[in-house]
Amino acid sequence: MKTKTRVLLIGGGVAVVLAVVAIAVYLFYKPEKDFGGSKPDYVLSVGDLLAAFEHDEAGANQQFVTGDKTLRVAGTVNDVMRNADGSYTVTLADNDTSGIVSCSLIPGQSSRAEQLRKGDKAKIQGQCSGLEELIGQQVIMIRCVLV
Repeated sequence: MKTKTRVLLIGGGVAVVLAVVAIAVYLFYKPEKDFGGSKPDYVLSVGDLLAAFEHDEAGANQQFVTGDKTLRVAGTVNDVMRNADGSYTVTLADNDTSGIVSCSLIPGQSSRAEQLRKGDKAKIQGQCSGLEELIGQQVIMIRCVLV
């Protein structure tokens, strides 16, 4: 192999490796989206969100999950649970549907979560991660705040 060709191949390989490393570093240090502080992409009731997943789960995933969209969901508090790590999960229900929306609150929301009682009306904003059907229908939301 000629010297020029060898130099070009080695140089090209090094350039590719450096590009991959640069992309990996960018993705690793990319700041997380502040779902509580951002303007919601969608404002929905618990019933509307559950109906969207029931009607067309793939379409609802595309609409609400893909692209780190911010959702604000309004409903009735069904349960407030303290997790082992001290954070809280609030489940919201709707009188007209059998499913729930399970909202994992960020750690700074503990004092507000402790004030919630079953039957209270609440609005919670966060990131939707999809539908889970282990024990009934529940839409999962993460990185949530009470609004």
